[in-house]
Amino acid sequence: MLPRLPDIFVPLTEKRRLSAAAAAASDHKSPVAAFLRAELRRARFCAEPELPAQTAVMNGLVRYRIDWGPDSPSCRVVYPEDFTGNDDEISLLSPLGVALLGLRAGERMPFFTQDRGFRLLTVVEASPAEPAQPQPGARASPKSVSQAVPMEALS
Repeated sequence: MLPRLPDIFVPLTEKRRLSAAAAAASDHKSPVAAFLRAELRRARFCAEPELPAQTAVMNGLVRYRIDWGPDSPSCRVVYPEDFTGNDDEISLLSPLGVALLGLRAGERMPFFTQDRGFRLLTVVEASPAEPAQPQPGARASPKSVSQAVPMEALS
């Protein structure tokens, strides 16, 4: 018997933009397009005041654990067009970004990466955040393809 996937909750205000990101990912044959579309189909879209506490949302702060490794530092899941490559960002168009979307603290979600196969994600902590302010002189650092796929790379 297969384990039941956790419920995911997404703010209704993000539905249109997430749907557009999924459509663009499909058009560009992104390897995570089908995963993102499937997650959006099973998501419960609700008004922000109705979101369960500690739900991972777009641009919100989240800490997680992969498999049985250490907890991550706080980071944000961002839309592909907002992804700069900073260490505190995870692109929505990555397996990890899709898996984090809508999960609540304490929940686990399997996801697949091309370089490491099936992994198990656990959300440690999640909270909404104010939009990030750019840091003067901040320099972006690259992430592996399994962690992030910027939109431009799909063209």
